[in-house]
Amino acid sequence: MHLLSKLKDKADIILCIYAGDIERKKIRADFGITYDADALKLIDDLRGWGIDILGVVITRFEGQPAALLFKKKLERRGIRVCTHPIRRAIPPTWSALSATRATGRTSMSSRRSRW
Repeated sequence: MHLLSKLKDKADIILCIYAGDIERKKIRADFGITYDADALKLIDDLRGWGIDILGVVITRFEGQPAALLFKKKLERRGIRVCTHPIRRAIPPTWSALSATRATGRTSMSSRRSRW
């Protein structure tokens, strides 16, 4: 946490969580809490250290009901949320990847201005 505190003005933190883990209510073995509860705890802990996160990305999102509820919960807390769909195939070349990114098929961007 001390290292993150030192880098907070130079780095953006994006928290990623797999929609399937939210839907299955997967539990962390070390803390005994669900992954979505752990994400909320981590956000609160980081804020306690004065570190804000840029947002949360729900990965491999296919409209899972529990993931939608989690998304709404985050948004009510003022946290930006983006979803990232499942990619069925990996593009064979970088140019194909760039073309896919340019189409805006996902709601996530690495640029702060689009958040």
